[in-house]
Amino acid sequence: MTIISLKLEDITNFFPFFEKLMRENFAFYHPKVIDYFLTKIYTQQNLYYQLKNGYRTILVAYQEKESLGFAMIDEPYGGVSFLRWLAVAKNQQGKGVGKALVFEWEKLAKNQGCHKMEVAAYPLVASFYEKCGFEKEGFRKISYFGINQVVMGKVIGRFKPEKINHHYLKQ
Repeated sequence: MTIISLKLEDITNFFPFFEKLMRENFAFYHPKVIDYFLTKIYTQQNLYYQLKNGYRTILVAYQEKESLGFAMIDEPYGGVSFLRWLAVAKNQQGKGVGKALVFEWEKLAKNQGCHKMEVAAYPLVASFYEKCGFEKEGFRKISYFGINQVVMGKVIGRFKPEKINHHYLKQ
């Protein structure tokens, strides 16, 4: 398995896989919410813009040109790296793809100078993140788009004030 950071020129090929996994793996969201995500927030054009401007990183796991899963990570803020989405193809679940993506995310977060990783997980998958070293830090009842969320965190280093808001300071 190979994990790469998605490049701008690969978004067109990636997007159908992204859309398929969003529809298959996040059934706890109402179908209208998934449609909203895919037609308003996470469109191909928006992903292109977000990658181009450094607002998101998308890690993609491949094996022999077959996409296995992805992790969408927000730009660090205040020393914290936030995982927006993690999805693995149904036929690849339980084979270590998700863990490999999380550990690649951890390398990325450390390279970006982050001291912490966070995710707001659906309660049924919180145990997966615990196996990756995350701790439950809170619970959001009927949160964004009507779902419950477990706030999970993993401290990966010390806070480095010189690393905060690196993107905004360059402007």
